[in-house]
Amino acid sequence: MLFSTSIWAIGVILVFIVMIVILISHIYMSKRFKSYQTDEGDVVDSSAYLKILQSDKTQIENWISEHKNELLTVEADRKEQEILRGELAKLIEDGATVLAQNEFYRKEVGELENQKFLLTSNLTQQRNELAFLEKSKKEYDEIVAQLPLLKKEVEDAKVITGKVYEYKAELENLIMKQNQQREEINKLEAIKKEYNEITAQLPNLKEQESSARDIIVKAIEFRVELEKLEKVIVEKRQELQNNGLELEKIKKKYNEINIQLVDREKESEKEKAKIAEELKNLKITQNKTDRQLQEKRSELKVVTDKLLEQKETIDHLRAKEAVLSSKIETHRKEMGEETEEDSCHAYIDLIGGENLDCLKEKDFENPNLETDEDSALKTVRTKLAENNYIFPKRIIDAFHTSLKSQSINPLTVLAGVSGTGKTLLPKCYADIMGMHSHIMAVQPRWDSPQDLFGFYNVLEKKYKATDLSRALFRMDQYQGKVNDHCSWTQDRMLLVLLDEMNLARTEYYFSEFLSKLELRRQVDENESSDRSKASVELSDQYKVWINSNVLFVGTMNEDETTQTLSDKVLDRANVLRFGRPAKRTENKNGSSANRMSSHGKYLSHKTWNSWIKKPQNTGWSDDVSRWITELNEALDSIGRPFGYRVEDAVMSYVANYPKVESRDRYKLAFADQIEQKILPKLRGADCDEAGSCLRRVSEIISETNDEALKDAFDEAQTNSRSVGTFQWRGVTRKDD
Repeated sequence: MLFSTSIWAIGVILVFIVMIVILISHIYMSKRFKSYQTDEGDVVDSSAYLKILQSDKTQIENWISEHKNELLTVEADRKEQEILRGELAKLIEDGATVLAQNEFYRKEVGELENQKFLLTSNLTQQRNELAFLEKSKKEYDEIVAQLPLLKKEVEDAKVITGKVYEYKAELENLIMKQNQQREEINKLEAIKKEYNEITAQLPNLKEQESSARDIIVKAIEFRVELEKLEKVIVEKRQELQNNGLELEKIKKKYNEINIQLVDREKESEKEKAKIAEELKNLKITQNKTDRQLQEKRSELKVVTDKLLEQKETIDHLRAKEAVLSSKIETHRKEMGEETEEDSCHAYIDLIGGENLDCLKEKDFENPNLETDEDSALKTVRTKLAENNYIFPKRIIDAFHTSLKSQSINPLTVLAGVSGTGKTLLPKCYADIMGMHSHIMAVQPRWDSPQDLFGFYNVLEKKYKATDLSRALFRMDQYQGKVNDHCSWTQDRMLLVLLDEMNLARTEYYFSEFLSKLELRRQVDENESSDRSKASVELSDQYKVWINSNVLFVGTMNEDETTQTLSDKVLDRANVLRFGRPAKRTENKNGSSANRMSSHGKYLSHKTWNSWIKKPQNTGWSDDVSRWITELNEALDSIGRPFGYRVEDAVMSYVANYPKVESRDRYKLAFADQIEQKILPKLRGADCDEAGSCLRRVSEIISETNDEALKDAFDEAQTNSRSVGTFQWRGVTRKDD
């Protein structure tokens, strides 16, 4: 733009200067001609000079005409450039609009994700309420089941009531007898009174001895009879007293039974009313819950459909954004706007700076001269134990071996329930071994590789990098732009941990990258064109080669909030499942996981490579090959065979297992691979159809002498029979 404007201005100035020169020349020649009219010789000279001037004028006019055409051409070019700039501005404006729409859709998708989470939470709450209602219904059923017992108790109460009535009748009889006895006592008292009166009259009757003899005899008889009556009276009084006590007891018992009977009848009526009311409320609540659950399911379906539509719209907009970005870049290149300096400035976020938090030279200042693998593993176990982080030796060996097998299985996954040390183990392992480590917390919204590596912002004309892309760029030995100040990274090891990697769909953000990692062993690293096929493309200008000095680990919690891994990811990964901890230990040093290190010594890439072994024809090769063949045939019988990749991965794992040559340790290594590679393929298989397959797998597990795996497999078969399909949840290893 500046060049075309300059040419146009110079042309105008030249034309103006030429016209002024011509005008001045004309005025001057006119005066000269008038002054020399008298002189004929001068006239002739002037005429000749005039012809020369006319010739010069013609040349100047021709020159002006030529430059005028050039000026018109420049003006046409300028107008064309203005048109192109207008189109470019329009494209940029369209790109901004698309990005704004994209951001709007991202926010809307985020809101929909939040709504989905809320709906899921509400659904979970409704399910909990439904479970509570089911529990209440169960309690109601138990109460209904107890009704016969209550009825029986009522019948018993009725029997007791009958007995009470009997006691009451008996009491009335006793009262009647008591009254009769009292009447007899009254009669005896009257006789005694009469006897006393006769005794008082005896002195007066002595004189009438003859007539009194009869009275005395009668008195003696009365006296004997009186003594008998007194004895009877004493006995009757005692009996009456005993009957009174018995009567009091019977009355008390009658009152207690009567009170109990009334209370039972009241409680029974209350229980019946309460049960009827609860049953009515349960039915109303269950109907309401069913309606709400149906509404929530409908809302969830609408939200899911809307999410899918938004996803398609976003994909379409991203494709359109890519096309617009390509057009903009093409126009920029055609106009020659972008220089090498501008390009470097655009990627300064990726290639600029010397150190990252995860990749600092001062973290490990000296190389670790102890190159013995067994000693290094022993140090890991010792330091973990010193800090009361108890991991079984089998788990540590399996994790270490999986990292060494990353040429075939580029990813090591630690799965299981939360809080079992899945994140702690890789972090402590890296610190103790002398590896740099970078932890990335996966977010539920991740849906593309851009979330891992960043992206090129078209509007700002800058690359927005992540710590992972910066670290990988510095670990790449073929990136000369950073090697000047980061050459020290080439012999270091970096462990990348994707924490809770299944919060988002792993296939969306990691699948393409995983394919690149697997492709590394099939290309010639020394050939630039061949190496480019397995390099990760960050942008049109930059690709990074992921060497074996970068190790990838992922953790995943297996619950209802997470996504499952696809077969593609499982085939390219070693999955170590962490079961319930065997025991809990107290950490004596607090959060010492952040302080454990190898005392400033780093594990070199050269040393790490020296630990990696290739499968060879050794003493265990025949057994492992036979087991692989038999397992593949067993799985093929139920339509679930595995390919050469799995065979190569198993052989590589066994070959790299610590001390594999001693004491049949290759059997433990193969048992690990059965747990990590084979048993996950059996999940969901019909137990009846896969019976022979499961038996053959059980026989091979028995040959490996892994009792923990055998017990876990047998338990899985037993538990799976109730649901009809095979369910595998891993092995809970105990401390060695």
